[in-house]
Amino acid sequence: MASASSLKPLVEEAIKVFTAKHPHVEVKVSYGSSGSLYKQIRGGAPYDIFLSASGIYIEKLKEAGKIKKAKIFALGRVVLFSLKPLSKDIEKALLSAKRVAIANPKYAPYGKCALEFLKKIELYERLKTKIVRGPSVAYAFQFVASGGADVGIVSLSLVLSYRKGHYVLLPDNACTPPDHWVALIKGNKRSAETFYELITSKDFKSSIEKLGFLAVP
Repeated sequence: MASASSLKPLVEEAIKVFTAKHPHVEVKVSYGSSGSLYKQIRGGAPYDIFLSASGIYIEKLKEAGKIKKAKIFALGRVVLFSLKPLSKDIEKALLSAKRVAIANPKYAPYGKCALEFLKKIELYERLKTKIVRGPSVAYAFQFVASGGADVGIVSLSLVLSYRKGHYVLLPDNACTPPDHWVALIKGNKRSAETFYELITSKDFKSSIEKLGFLAVP
């Protein structure tokens, strides 16, 4: 299975539920940015399932004839995160930071969202020399968690799973929210279909919400 790094807490919860019912099925996961995982699948990497933080990559894989079926199941929530207490004034918190971590917007949907937000509030030009970019949102998160950056624009899901630090939710209109999709890759194993059905089931929606996402009906 290939999964966007922002979905790691959700994938771990899904694996826990899945293996309780199917203890003899081993689930292996590769995490990374949606863009880098898309390139791997497009190149023939032997994944059964792709969990993406952007529908763009799902559409590209459909066009390439790689997808058996796919469905959107959640929207991401984006926050400003810091180990230290944060001002609720996001602009003030950003301007007072020495380093600001974001994911690479070229490959990571949360990075694209962060860049969109910084440009919308007209702070990108003032902050661009302070910005450090990770290849995925998990790397951007780790920059902050390790003290390498004062603040980061990252996914709520990673912050909630960390259980340390402080965060402020970005406004609802801050950027286009990452749309999380699950796709079955052609030639998948039967167990992958079962996992797909779990992720998209009504029973799993409460877990999606609890872990920092907005469940999609």
